[in-house]
Amino acid sequence: MKNNSFRWPISLLVVGLVGGLFAESLLFFRAHAAEAERSLFLDLKIIVFLEGSINDDRAVEVGKKISALTGTERAVYVSPEDALARIEARDPTVFRSVALMGENPLPGAFEVELKDAAIGSLPVWAERVRDFEEVEEVVFKPYQVRALMQMRFYERFANIVISLAVATIALWIAWCFLGFLRSGRTFTKEIRRELLIGGGVSASGALIGAAAAAALAGPASEGLIMGAVSWIARCGLLVGAALGGVAASLPEIKGARWNPFSGRERRQNVAVLAAASLLLPASGLEAASVRSKRRELKNVTIKLENQKKTVSAIRREKNKAQEHLKLLKRQRRTTASRVEELKESFREFDNERVLLDSKLESLSIARNESRRLIGEEVEGYRRISEGADTFYDSGALWEEALRRGAIREKVLYLTQLRMIDADSIGARQKAVLRVDSIQKKASREIQRLQKEDSKLKRSKKAVETVSKSASRAEKLLKSLESSARQLASLIRDLTKRSAKKGKIQSTTPWLSKGSLPAPVLGPVVEKFGKRRVPELKTWTIHNGIDIAARKGAEVRPVSVGDVIFAGPFRSYGNVIIVNHGRGFYSIYGHLSGLRRKKGDRVSTRTVLASVDGKRGRLYLEFRQGGKAFDPSLYLRSTSMSKR
Repeated sequence: MKNNSFRWPISLLVVGLVGGLFAESLLFFRAHAAEAERSLFLDLKIIVFLEGSINDDRAVEVGKKISALTGTERAVYVSPEDALARIEARDPTVFRSVALMGENPLPGAFEVELKDAAIGSLPVWAERVRDFEEVEEVVFKPYQVRALMQMRFYERFANIVISLAVATIALWIAWCFLGFLRSGRTFTKEIRRELLIGGGVSASGALIGAAAAAALAGPASEGLIMGAVSWIARCGLLVGAALGGVAASLPEIKGARWNPFSGRERRQNVAVLAAASLLLPASGLEAASVRSKRRELKNVTIKLENQKKTVSAIRREKNKAQEHLKLLKRQRRTTASRVEELKESFREFDNERVLLDSKLESLSIARNESRRLIGEEVEGYRRISEGADTFYDSGALWEEALRRGAIREKVLYLTQLRMIDADSIGARQKAVLRVDSIQKKASREIQRLQKEDSKLKRSKKAVETVSKSASRAEKLLKSLESSARQLASLIRDLTKRSAKKGKIQSTTPWLSKGSLPAPVLGPVVEKFGKRRVPELKTWTIHNGIDIAARKGAEVRPVSVGDVIFAGPFRSYGNVIIVNHGRGFYSIYGHLSGLRRKKGDRVSTRTVLASVDGKRGRLYLEFRQGGKAFDPSLYLRSTSMSKR
């Protein structure tokens, strides 16, 4: 070492100690974040509670719907009995509580596990599940999800910091060795000994710092989540510290004519480290962003295509549900009218029954009074007959005759009361039977009305669900239409970039009608211009034509030109755009197996790509100065049948 000073080894020891302390702390932080993230993910529970009236068959269908959602790993059905058994295992007193309540209050539910990448979109996933008619509630712990995402961020942030630090130190070590070699020195025995001393001192400091960090961090996290730092990472730390000590010792060797810490070399070091700090993470983020956007574009394209196919089915389902709803409303009005008629009849016959009851009560009073009076008359007649002189006072015969006549009239009156009573009892019995019959009919009609109300309620929910689906489908269809507008915007931008400054290109086609060959053999199945979509009862603009073609048919350009775009473009699939000059562009969509790339020169014999087998048709669009015009007017009719 220069001047046989011990200052440099002590400096290396201090730097190694600080670096080891920082590195071990960072590794410990990363390990704890990873372990906390894993524990939170394993403990995360998402429970989807079903309506109480859902049976097992419908529960299976709901499980299939939940499993079909994007991001669902699996969904396990838990019956009310199983759920109660789980709770009883934790708290035996629950059984006694449920016994006091009567029935099991728990509904059927699903325990759902999401894929690791779908945790961040859990609230959106839960809202989609809540839209299911059979689902009562979706429960989870929002703060647990938030903590899980924070731990995941901390782990990734630590990875970025570690990667950046490793890359920076490696670049600096390489720069130091390169500068030493450029100075013309060789690694003699004495130099190797000094370098080993520097590396050993630096590694020793790093080891002491790492041990101190581990000793301090261990007791602080005792009883909490423990994350172990791998020995591979610690060995890498010691190796890096040793190499750093060796590299830092190079300028201190006697006779060294190069020092990276002074003058021009120091400025170069700073520039290299700054460039490494900025470019390494930036390039990684940019590449990750591009890949993410491409995946997102692909997924959106697939979803749009699938949604476009289901729009017509959703519209038909909505119309059918609305017709069914109208039928249920008519049936309900008819049943409600019958119920009101039965209620009116019930009131009439019930009033009649009340009158008959009053009449019977009056007859009973009159009959009892008549019986009492007749009994008194008979008793008086008997006493008079027994005390009368049979041999004297014949005038009493008139009196006896009068008494006998009165008794006979009262007996006849009593007989009539008995007949009226019997008739009233019969009428009352008929009225009671009629009232019971009306009550039964009314009960049946009310039950039918309740069932129809239930059907009407479900039908309304179905109509609302289908209406929401139709609304979402229409929004997606509008986004598909926006693809055409964005394609037109892309053509206009390309036209502006390719046009000369100050030169305005004409929007009138300069081509002769019927002068161009067709790009592929087949009939035109979708014409240019405005077209009606019956499923949505609306109009859309078709800026090109669709030509039916067999799977894998070769697609060729209609004229000589340069390829200015080749790749996927929203709902058009793979697209190639050819610039033919003078503001004329041709666009070919729904392709597969692209054979040309941007910048290629093509002619009418050049194969651009093949027709996509899934669609079985080619999309062709012509534009002049950014304005679309009908391609079928400029294609030769003979070329449509022979290419």
